[in-house]
Amino acid sequence: YGVGAAAYTYFGKNVSDLTLIESAATAAITQNPSWWDPILYPEHNAARRDTVISEMYKQGLITQEEYASAYGQELVLNIPTDDDEVAAMNVHSWYTDAAQQEAVTLLMNAFGYSSTFAEKALLTGGYNIVTAMDPDVQSVMDYYFQNDSDWERADESLIQPQCAGVIVDPANGNVLALVGGRGEKTGNLILNYATQTRRPSGSSIKPLSVYGPGLEYGVLTYGSVYDDVPIDFGSQYVDKETGKVSYSIKHGYPKNAPDRYAGLTTVNEAVRVSKNTVAMRALEDLGLDNSFYYLTEKLGFSTLLSSYVRQDGTVFSDIAYAPLALGEFTWGVTVKEMTAAYQIFANGGVFNEERIVLRILDSEGNVILENEKKSEIVMSVQNASIMTKMLPEVVASGTASSAITLKKTVDCAGKTGTTQANRDKWFIGYTPYYVCGIWFGYSMPRTLEDFSASKTVPMLLWDKIMTTITAGYVEESKNGGEALKKFDLAPGVITATYCKDSGKLMTDACRADPRGS
Repeated sequence: YGVGAAAYTYFGKNVSDLTLIESAATAAITQNPSWWDPILYPEHNAARRDTVISEMYKQGLITQEEYASAYGQELVLNIPTDDDEVAAMNVHSWYTDAAQQEAVTLLMNAFGYSSTFAEKALLTGGYNIVTAMDPDVQSVMDYYFQNDSDWERADESLIQPQCAGVIVDPANGNVLALVGGRGEKTGNLILNYATQTRRPSGSSIKPLSVYGPGLEYGVLTYGSVYDDVPIDFGSQYVDKETGKVSYSIKHGYPKNAPDRYAGLTTVNEAVRVSKNTVAMRALEDLGLDNSFYYLTEKLGFSTLLSSYVRQDGTVFSDIAYAPLALGEFTWGVTVKEMTAAYQIFANGGVFNEERIVLRILDSEGNVILENEKKSEIVMSVQNASIMTKMLPEVVASGTASSAITLKKTVDCAGKTGTTQANRDKWFIGYTPYYVCGIWFGYSMPRTLEDFSASKTVPMLLWDKIMTTITAGYVEESKNGGEALKKFDLAPGVITATYCKDSGKLMTDACRADPRGS
């Protein structure tokens, strides 16, 4: 597993602190790790390390005094006796696991390796992986995911919710930090809820699947108006005696949360309070194929299904209204892909393919693989800035307003998401500096309704992390340094006063409306 792991396992110290005899004992192991193991066969290791020490002296690498202090001497091991202590020393971070998995994929794609061969090459080839991790940002995420108590159930239930988060630099797609689970990590290459788990996104998908592409394809504007009433009232029944009409579905489909309907509603208002009815009506105008194409071909979502036939003949597809308008996907999406997709709003419409690994070096420091930045303009800078005019409303007075305090000092925008039966909670938000996505839910999907704090956990966690990592920018601006970046409307965006009932330009009739502005 490496000389560092060996130093900890046998001597409980860093490599830089090893003595000559300890170094020789460690070096002696590698030719035949079982035969020369100082625990299993201490006499074998003694003979081998004495050979190493002799050769070092003959080659002039150590002095006679150093030779005398180590040759033939007793080796003192310092082996941790606590199994938990041993395990903790060898547990990699969530980011390291994700980097290893991405490096394997890169090697497979670049050289045609099988996954097994790529893994072996990575572990035994002496490679160095250069990553995009920002240690300061990662340490902040680690701290809050390991110490935050907002997600703890008040009861003593053995089943506690899980959580995952990712932070991306919108300027280049670099994954600066990620955490794949709550609390202390207990093993290597265990299930990573940030990069591997696929869950329905709920309404957090709407800006990516409906409103963003709707702006880009010219089917809606900031002020477009849709009727906030259910689209499908279910089966109709007419009472023969009274003539009264009733329906089989109470209030129809889709339902809003809360279950209220406001009639004519602008797109901006629908985004702010997350109207399901308006999202579905706007998706009708955009078209299912256009929405699906935008998500998969423009924004790189890899887990969505155009068609899937189960063994019993049931056909599933994400080219449908519930997945694309409401985020109820067949398999779901990952936190990493969701977070990366929101870059386009913070980065002037440019999507950068997210990357954890920047390059892979061989044992001599030569670059054998460069994971170059892959960028594409997927939305005009004007439409990106219009979405970034709407999404701050979610934080200021909409579905995320109660939990986000950073908005008082730094421009913030984002979107909440809640899935069917309250099984998943999401918040994907951004500032001019970072994009951060948080998912919260149970490992095996189940309702969060009996856990009242779940409504705000993603936003509270997002707020704490983003407040801490942007504190330096705030402090600098207060002390006369560089001013804080702002969300500004892009050049070329036309502003106008519009009618709230039609979404079109004001007329005298609109100005004279007795209901007011």
